[in-house]
Amino acid sequence: MTSEALHLNPSGHLPACTAKLHESSAERSRMLRSRLIGGLFLVGFLTYGVGFGLVSSLTTIPVFSTAWPAHQTTLVVGALLMLLNTASILAKAVLFFPSSSAMAKASRLPISPP
Repeated sequence: MTSEALHLNPSGHLPACTAKLHESSAERSRMLRSRLIGGLFLVGFLTYGVGFGLVSSLTTIPVFSTAWPAHQTTLVVGALLMLLNTASILAKAVLFFPSSSAMAKASRLPISPP
């Protein structure tokens, strides 16, 4: 790529291909936050699903009350994975709060004095 291709066109505007490079930091921050929230949804589904599968595979056997000491590690790992889902829910709430509070301020009705 030559240096001439990087200069502004005669109208003084940036070419369309480089306009994306000059996004505002607020836009990049919003996109990062949105992607993190989406990733946390996937992490929550995955951790709870695997944890529930581990725990239910042990609790559905008929002699669970006598056999649980032999499978204690599997039971604890499954329970911790299910609790990790709670941490992902809290992280989603923390990340989503700035967006929701901005939307609440924008959508509230103005209260006129009596």
